[in-house]
Amino acid sequence: MSSIKSYFTRQAHNEGVRLYIAAPDGSETQDWVEIRGIESDIFRETRNQSEAELYASLNGITDTKERIAKIESVREDARLKLLASLVIAWSFEEDCTQENITQLLIEAPFIADFIDKKSASVKDFIKKN
Repeated sequence: MSSIKSYFTRQAHNEGVRLYIAAPDGSETQDWVEIRGIESDIFRETRNQSEAELYASLNGITDTKERIAKIESVREDARLKLLASLVIAWSFEEDCTQENITQLLIEAPFIADFIDKKSASVKDFIKKN
């Protein structure tokens, strides 16, 4: 039998991992991004805040079509906010600010998708001995 501690992942997701980013053509680069995982405290806090903001924005809208339109209008902003909350550091010349992180995620959707997939991969956050 193993200890329940062998299943704990939150700390590893909070500490994050460094991932090397491929160029848009798929070639290797020396560029990297450090990210937290989706089991990190900040991701969970940001997700809860985004959900609360969504529900608050729907307050008073009773028409189904209007509610759907509102949800669609805030969905991408919420996704960007969630992904940006995962980024800890990077190797780029620009400072790793929320504004620059958001710009990268918008202008390089393949990097946003890469971060999205990797942040959900528990095995990528587990330190191997």
